[in-house]
Amino acid sequence: LVGVKEPIDWFDWDGDLDDEELTIYHNGCMSAQTVPIANLLDVSDYTVFEGGYVDVDGDLTFNPGIGTDMTFVELVTDMKQIPADPDVPKHYDGFILDMYAPGGGASSERCVSKPTILGGITTFTTFLPDDSSCSFTGESFLYALFYKTGTSYSEPIIGYGANVMSADGQNRQETARRKSLGNGVAATPSLHVGEQEGVKAFVQSSTGEIEIISEINLPEAFRSKPLFWLQTDN
Repeated sequence: LVGVKEPIDWFDWDGDLDDEELTIYHNGCMSAQTVPIANLLDVSDYTVFEGGYVDVDGDLTFNPGIGTDMTFVELVTDMKQIPADPDVPKHYDGFILDMYAPGGGASSERCVSKPTILGGITTFTTFLPDDSSCSFTGESFLYALFYKTGTSYSEPIIGYGANVMSADGQNRQETARRKSLGNGVAATPSLHVGEQEGVKAFVQSSTGEIEIISEINLPEAFRSKPLFWLQTDN
């Protein structure tokens, strides 16, 4: 899965614009330049834990520093596309996420639905065929990724994973990036916003069974709401 930001032409960026000026600059400097694959961050091995901790090297211990683990805020900052900003040592034009590869070989999991973004979360289904060449079955998964990083969010959206990290003297549970939907090929998720907390994802499998998964703690607004009103004199 590849997430790419609209490329910006930074030819006259001087690193000295406030937020409002930077927004105007963004809107006027979209370009058709090619985004090099080397400038996409590979987040396949990045694991996010509750409280905003990111394990980069897989040792399940928080070791902050250059080239090692980071906070979720630092990861989001790294994804900013401001190469001349002295406060941003790295910058990327997007991310790459490899699907699951049993035994560390070539990935056989594939995306089978069109990703949908709601509330800052990208939701889609994948299918992982059985390893046996004599079998025609497999397992489906639902992914819930933060759209800016391609990882799970710093709070659980679809629950927790199996890993636990030691960070700042406490055990932190992994926030799940994907959730098993069982056997069969799952259809494209249908998202529903109702009175309940968060969003519900309805997914139908090839067997006809419908799975309902709740997505909570969405990082961005997903409901319509008034932004302001004007009080008249009459």
